[in-house]
Amino acid sequence: FNRGNLNQVTNKPLVLKLAQDCGLRVPRTLVTNDRERLETFVSGEGSVVKPINGGGYCEPLLEVLERTPVKDGRVAAPAIVQQRLVPPEVRIYAVGKQYFSFNVISPELDYRATQNCRVEFNDTPPTELTDRLGALLAKLNLDFAAADFKTCPEKGHLIFLEVNTGPMFVAFDRASGGRLCDAMIEALMSEAVESNNRSARFANE
Repeated sequence: FNRGNLNQVTNKPLVLKLAQDCGLRVPRTLVTNDRERLETFVSGEGSVVKPINGGGYCEPLLEVLERTPVKDGRVAAPAIVQQRLVPPEVRIYAVGKQYFSFNVISPELDYRATQNCRVEFNDTPPTELTDRLGALLAKLNLDFAAADFKTCPEKGHLIFLEVNTGPMFVAFDRASGGRLCDAMIEALMSEAVESNNRSARFANE
């Protein structure tokens, strides 16, 4: 999967901009290491922070600021700061041209931080999201990915958070009764057959 994306590095702020260009709603977002701007972007409990290059959990901004050293009004590295979203949380897998939607149910801000998490399979992914997500994945040259969405607390619609190019899938495959892996095998086999056909046509020419 994702051979067209092998030489690209996922840039989270760029992906947010591309997602917005494709019609997906994105959170209010700030990328900075300026302490004053971090504190005043979204006040109180309304903001979260996560590493700009991934590899860490999403956490409440105020809690992170309390333990983060500051020098000359700045922290060591920029971070992504966003409005705090609420459940329901949805993950949509794209496998070739097929989409699979799941509810992710967890009491934690970031469900990866706990094993107290449940996954439910949705038979019908929302078309208004999959059409726009498909446009984004085409821009990123991805044929296998998982996109995460969470809910706007004010308006109740789903908001795009990020796209994962090598997502974990075992728990989600179990929740779908094996449909996710079936689609992955089908997509890979279809590509293998097409590749063999191309090779045969080239040899005959």
